[in-house]
Amino acid sequence: MINKNEIVFISIIFIVIAFVIMLTVLLRPEIYRGLGVIAPIQLSKRKAKSQALSDIHKRDLFKKLEQHIVAKSPYLNPKLTLRDLAEALKTNANYLSQSINGISEKSFFDYINKYRVEHAKLLLSQPKLITNYTIESIAYESGFNSKSSFYVAFNKFCGMRPSEYLKTIHSSS
Repeated sequence: MINKNEIVFISIIFIVIAFVIMLTVLLRPEIYRGLGVIAPIQLSKRKAKSQALSDIHKRDLFKKLEQHIVAKSPYLNPKLTLRDLAEALKTNANYLSQSINGISEKSFFDYINKYRVEHAKLLLSQPKLITNYTIESIAYESGFNSKSSFYVAFNKFCGMRPSEYLKTIHSSS
């Protein structure tokens, strides 16, 4: 009769054997490739140096981006993505991201939201518009997806809420 200790010992042996087999399969897939047992795992090895843009290219791409932003105002599109901008500029999204991060020292979303906030400030400063529109509708007109994202971005870039901004510009005029 097998006692409890022998069962535990045999179980541990089977677990160790299974672990060694799994580890071998993961570390040496070429052994099993010919058997059709396992498909090799393709690991992506990024080469940062080959994909990094030079400072000159970053500046050139950023200048092109700035011109596009001013001419086309893509930030007014609430569904704008980095990929959309990259396609419009006929470049790679990774390169565009490197350019924005490196030159503006902002993330893509902060960079775009800065333009959106400036647009909202322009709309808020027009007395005729503010009497016909709510702050929330101005947020949507400026490209924001939600009221909360507008308030967070506005406070981040202006240091105050939109309603406080309204009070300051109307009290000074």
